[in-house]
Amino acid sequence: MRKWPLYMRVKEAILKPIVSGELRPGDRLPTEDELMRSHRVSRITVRQALELLERDGLVERFAGKGTFVTSRPPGAGWTASSIDDVLQLGAETFPEKIEWRTLRDPDVAARLAVPAAEKIYRLRAVRVRGGAPIYFIEAFVPARIGVRLRRADLTRDMLISVVERNLGIPIVSGLEEVTAGVADRQLAQRLRVSEGTPLLILELTYAGPDGRPVEYARAWYRADMFRRRNLLSRGRGSAWHPILVADNSKNEPPAELARARPRSIRGK
Repeated sequence: MRKWPLYMRVKEAILKPIVSGELRPGDRLPTEDELMRSHRVSRITVRQALELLERDGLVERFAGKGTFVTSRPPGAGWTASSIDDVLQLGAETFPEKIEWRTLRDPDVAARLAVPAAEKIYRLRAVRVRGGAPIYFIEAFVPARIGVRLRRADLTRDMLISVVERNLGIPIVSGLEEVTAGVADRQLAQRLRVSEGTPLLILELTYAGPDGRPVEYARAWYRADMFRRRNLLSRGRGSAWHPILVADNSKNEPPAELARARPRSIRGK
């Protein structure tokens, strides 16, 4: 399992009282010297952690005055506009309640372009940050990929990151569909929200260099914790930028990545 960088661990520790409400907008954070002593790290490490929190819009730093918690706009904590952004989001969250099993699901098999009767591997997890759930995800891979993975491989990184790093399968493109929904009883329990709370639902299908689907995932995000950012252009001569495309010179998703409706997490 990959170890978290020290500055990320310090950032996580600073983030917890902000997310929990122990530190409120306008409150001052401990000084750099205090953070160095309490976490037994260097000044460089503390400053790296604070820079990331500032980048996320969670704190503001003022020369000679200190670092203060900002007023956090709704959903402004995490944004994503590329595959790399999605992977970074995963790198800044921890999985909880991991489930890793095989099953048969004709609908998902169709998304993965494998025979309906073929077994597929499913990962379920709640990803948390600062002690707060950000989203619940179901991710599926074909048997040719899942059989080469172990549950222990998935205790830190996102499934797609493990596939790239451990199996050497690069993710070239992806297709995403975004819809809105509300939390049913099961999702409310997983995300620690009230039943009926608005959720952002993302379905993603990733493909390798040969255009074959590598992973299909659907995730239910807390609407107060996440937002989407898309690049739009105008004019027939302008390039089309589909969401979640990286290193795709044609800017076109693979033909195999068909549309599908979000489904309930209940069932298999």
